[in-house]
Amino acid sequence: MLSGSILRPIMLPLAVVLLGGSSCGLWTLDEGPQYGRLLKSDKERDTRPSVSEAELAALAEGNTAFSWELYQQVRLRNGNQFYSPYCISFGLAMAYAGARGHTALQMAEEMHFGLSQDRLHPTFNALDLRLSASSGAGAADDGEGFQLLIRDSVWGQEGYSFLPSYLDVLAEHYGAGLRVLDFRSDPKGARLIINRWASDATGQRVQELVAPGVVSSATRLVLTNAAYFRASWEKRFPLESTREGPFQPLESSMVTVPMMSQTAAFPYLEEEGYKALRLDYAGGEAAMLILLPAVGAFADFEGTLNQDRMDAILADLTLRVVELTLPKFAYEAGLPLGDVLRGIGVPDAMCGGMTDFSGIDGMLGTLCISEVAHSGYVQIDENGTEATAAGDAVTDGASAVPDRPEELVQFSVDHPFIFVIHDAQTGTVLFIGRVVNAALSSG
Repeated sequence: MLSGSILRPIMLPLAVVLLGGSSCGLWTLDEGPQYGRLLKSDKERDTRPSVSEAELAALAEGNTAFSWELYQQVRLRNGNQFYSPYCISFGLAMAYAGARGHTALQMAEEMHFGLSQDRLHPTFNALDLRLSASSGAGAADDGEGFQLLIRDSVWGQEGYSFLPSYLDVLAEHYGAGLRVLDFRSDPKGARLIINRWASDATGQRVQELVAPGVVSSATRLVLTNAAYFRASWEKRFPLESTREGPFQPLESSMVTVPMMSQTAAFPYLEEEGYKALRLDYAGGEAAMLILLPAVGAFADFEGTLNQDRMDAILADLTLRVVELTLPKFAYEAGLPLGDVLRGIGVPDAMCGGMTDFSGIDGMLGTLCISEVAHSGYVQIDENGTEATAAGDAVTDGASAVPDRPEELVQFSVDHPFIFVIHDAQTGTVLFIGRVVNAALSSG
């Protein structure tokens, strides 16, 4: 065991993936010994946590506030971006379970964890279970609809002393155990095992979650979190209506991309400097909000986004008949979140700060967060997030087209935009994306 005066980093890589295709193969994952020996509390996950609606609402509200504070840091990076505020918050909550003293106070404030430790973790558990139940309810008989699946895996140093109370929290509220690897003697081998898990858990979408050099012989704990989201549009885009069309990127010349189109009734808002439109997913359990700033106003509009602004936009949407044109796109975006988290005000949890994760190992100042790696993949097509379009992909909104053409509004997403995927029941922000060039396959 290393001396208590040496910082031993908690590596917290979080992987979130938005995929097309069937969930069945992706999530039948063999949790065998190839991923390391399992160290687990004998406690079972609490599948019926006693949590009030007020606590669930407080957690969802805090997640929304964190989502947009995080966005204000993410937007400073160039290119397309895509991430899951919910998964980041969920993963960091597992580290927060071991935070004490000023580190816990700082994380709670900046992550908007408004509930006490003894209430936060049961509420995360309840929210996760509710989202899973909503997912099942939204799935249609043919397997289409809203599906959200989350996998967690915690990795610790072989022979290192982790408090039983910490393992209890992981098991009871997050359904997670802890797999042990030998970071000290073989950091490269440990990194490859974690990356193999991430690849297997995401259908080979994420090949290198943990980059070379991120895991070292000083690493003692790694938390990984992988999410799978699949949903079909409530009103699908007709395949025959997709045409090549122009898209004006933020900082380059015009490109040509496949543009989907349909005319139907959608919740819509038009204000000075931007337009907004909500696309519901089948089953009504989730929705995507598209924010389209005026040409030349993208950066200024991004700078105004916060919880209050988003609440106002969602409240002001009204049903209109819209001639909608939306690019068909897919891209991957990797996001090292260490500097982002420092930017929103959690330096005491990061290496170099006065860290206290003694709730994990019982010792003060021995553990810290070195990096939080986040990787996302998103694919949008005529069906929704399906990778392969179905033959019956037609919109059911044709009857909503009015007799008077002046009642139609135009919503042509042919320049940079932002999209938000949220759970309709709880309001939880699941994913946020920024598309500055719809022709790029990576961020």
